[in-house]
Amino acid sequence: MMVQFDRKPGEGRSAWTDGWDGYPAARRRLIDHLAQARVANPVVLGGDVHHFCVADLKRDFDAAASDIVASEFVATSITAQSWPQEAIDRFLPDNPHVKLADSRYRGYLRLEVTPKRIVVDLRAMETVTRREAPCSTLATFVVEDGRPGPQRA
Repeated sequence: MMVQFDRKPGEGRSAWTDGWDGYPAARRRLIDHLAQARVANPVVLGGDVHHFCVADLKRDFDAAASDIVASEFVATSITAQSWPQEAIDRFLPDNPHVKLADSRYRGYLRLEVTPKRIVVDLRAMETVTRREAPCSTLATFVVEDGRPGPQRA
């Protein structure tokens, strides 16, 4: 994930250094570039963290009033398991820029991209142990042209 994600509830911070949290200066340079260049509606897609995540990418993740520069959508894996949802829920109060983090399902993202907006469906498999298992939409988010940040549809 590109978004800063504090994995230590309460005081202090713990980061997973195998992702962008391990390279905060590089992340800041990229986000600052997007902001300074006034890139219209940047959207970051990610994966390989084994849970869904939807977030605001901000110039300063520690400042509530900081500008939202881009939107991030992270797909879970199809088969690999993640942390229990209860663990992720404990992290969310320290990560207010994360709008959704869900490890209960395996799945993928489905995107509809037009000049005016992007619609992102988080598609969740009921189970990955049966080939015929149903798939449903866990949540839908929209990024409107000229309005930074994902909004729940």
